[in-house]
Amino acid sequence: MAATRPMVAAALALRRGCAVIARLRHLPGLVVLLLAACASPPPPSSPLPVAPPPGQEQGTELAAGDSVEVSYYPAAPLETTAYLIGPGDVLRLDVADHPELSRERVLVLPDGFVAAPLNSRLAAAGKRADQLAEDLARFYRQRQVLNPVVTVAVEQADARIDALMRSVARPGRSDTLTLLVDRSGFLDLPFVGQVSVRQPFLDMRRQIVDTYRQQFGKRLEVTVNVRSRQTPVVYVIGEVVTPGAVNVTGPLTPFMAVASAGGFRRTAKESDVRVYRYRPGGQLDHWSFDLTLQAAADKQPPPRLDIVARDIVFVPKSGIAVANDAIEQYIRNLLPFGLGVGAYYQLPP
Repeated sequence: MAATRPMVAAALALRRGCAVIARLRHLPGLVVLLLAACASPPPPSSPLPVAPPPGQEQGTELAAGDSVEVSYYPAAPLETTAYLIGPGDVLRLDVADHPELSRERVLVLPDGFVAAPLNSRLAAAGKRADQLAEDLARFYRQRQVLNPVVTVAVEQADARIDALMRSVARPGRSDTLTLLVDRSGFLDLPFVGQVSVRQPFLDMRRQIVDTYRQQFGKRLEVTVNVRSRQTPVVYVIGEVVTPGAVNVTGPLTPFMAVASAGGFRRTAKESDVRVYRYRPGGQLDHWSFDLTLQAAADKQPPPRLDIVARDIVFVPKSGIAVANDAIEQYIRNLLPFGLGVGAYYQLPP
């Protein structure tokens, strides 16, 4: 009977707050657990992000289920503009009086180089045919070839663009490719590989256009647009009435997100509502907000954070609620005796 008195005193002390729990020196293991729950401060918050300019609806990241349209338009060459050799072109190389150095079909490789006789690699992309011929003649003179007269002709131009246009051909829309964002977080684009969607849409669009420009130059124009978006959601978990996904249909603050999840439960720690957000590189930002009525009534407004899609709003338990769980787990359920009727304080759900 005497052994149960300290435990009954510990349960009754919960009514008087965590300060009383600290006096129970005869239950050190339990005291450490309860004090950790009652007195643990919120983690230091990350710097608040800079709000995007108003009106940039496409400034946010894409998410799984969104679809993107990538359209391709081969640019018509101007008659006054000299043709520049590009990857995928097929060239003819003629060296006068030296048939062993001539080649009928030389492919410009994806890296922009060609394999010419006596030279395994020679840069060709971005040059005119006469410029490449001068480079070859200079190279052959260095190799003791007597008076090399080199002629370069483009036998087949824009071969890669033709292959690209065939790869994206669709009935009725021969120039547009529709891509669905999957859980991998990448778009797989023909001839340029994968592009991450875990970045603002405007940055992703610029990356795609620049990558194609590096591959095809000005001979191909590319546009990127969002075709459809899934309804963005944030996740509100912890001590709220209806935890789960909440649709983001407009500006949303942490308090509004909690309200959309049914509001706080009686066991919630309203002074330490936490928001978690993953950055594109995988790092985790987090912020803590005091959403008690007293804090809301202060003259100085709290710092504002707009919730964005895939944020996580976590409402932890209050110290009293955690202490009740500890009493339930470590005393009532594990010991072979009860605490007595009326000795256990339980907050309503």
